[in-house]
Amino acid sequence: MDFLLDKFSYYWNILETSTTGKVAKWDLNNLSNAIQWSKYIQETCTYLVSKPNLSKINQQLFARYTTNHLPNTKPGTIIIPSIENLCNAESLLVERLLGNRNTTAEIFQFLLERYLPNNSPQNRAQTKNFFQAMSEKCVSNALFEASCKIDAILSDHSMNGSNELSEISLMKTTVQINAGIINRYIEYTVEPAVSSRELLVLKKKALLYVASKETGIAIIITALLQRYDNKSTSTTDPYIHFLTEFITEYYSDHNRLDNTNEVPNGLLQLALQDRYRELIILSPTELTKLASYCCPFFMIYVKVLSYLIREQINDSKACTKDKQQLIIMNHFRHLLKGPEIIAKPIKQILTYLFRNQKDFILKFDDFDM
Repeated sequence: MDFLLDKFSYYWNILETSTTGKVAKWDLNNLSNAIQWSKYIQETCTYLVSKPNLSKINQQLFARYTTNHLPNTKPGTIIIPSIENLCNAESLLVERLLGNRNTTAEIFQFLLERYLPNNSPQNRAQTKNFFQAMSEKCVSNALFEASCKIDAILSDHSMNGSNELSEISLMKTTVQINAGIINRYIEYTVEPAVSSRELLVLKKKALLYVASKETGIAIIITALLQRYDNKSTSTTDPYIHFLTEFITEYYSDHNRLDNTNEVPNGLLQLALQDRYRELIILSPTELTKLASYCCPFFMIYVKVLSYLIREQINDSKACTKDKQQLIIMNHFRHLLKGPEIIAKPIKQILTYLFRNQKDFILKFDDFDM
């Protein structure tokens, strides 16, 4: 089995490379090698998909991918590592290459000529679908890559929470789409061959890897909000509890995410460095909505804002104070305009802080209380 897993690992390395700038150095020989590997994986999966031990194979694929490949994978390029999904291994590779702006004209032309169906009457519908899928892929990939650069130009330090993501931010769109990818990943399940505990540990590990990336915790929180928005009876969704538990532990002062040997301490420390600032780059409207849905998140949200207030008091840089103060005020203002279940305790918290914290930077007049 290890021999087979190594083959899949090699393909996953190729798949991840196909989304990077390294593709600019590929020639047709490199491309041919990548395509042959994808064909090999596709043929292997087509053979294995009907085998009685499929669930056991999927279990080992999921474990190998999560442990060895997720640490170096961008949230937007995470795949479901199952035999069923990899029956389309060649298409996965081609779509990523066509959507990569670093793909050379030579390779791009080769891919179009090789994979574009002929224009016979029976294939016109297929041709139309191909063009539509490829154009959408190209546009979305280009937007994702450009969003980081554009947002960085429009607002200084947007990645560490000094500014909120605006409603028209391309980065916000990226966060939302990547949150959908994360939701599909954690929903993946294997038949009884894998224990529930083992699978949850792998998924928690995957979330920690995501949290260590730029906007990672923002993606995970957005994934939780999406699950609430998409469920008429959210209490029946087990993944809401799973995401809530992860976020609660992530923001805990006595963090328990590293209680198991499966989670490396170094990665944990990396992920926790900017966990407070990164939360408030999200829309206060959306965070207030999530706080009204989820009591544990409401407590985390207030804790983060309180932490940032204390940081303000000890910050000697006036310009930083003014900027972050406006952000904190905006988040509190939205909470005060939220449902009574969260607005009332927020008023009590602000009243306490105003009366007992002599250096408290926010005044009642700021909130029209």
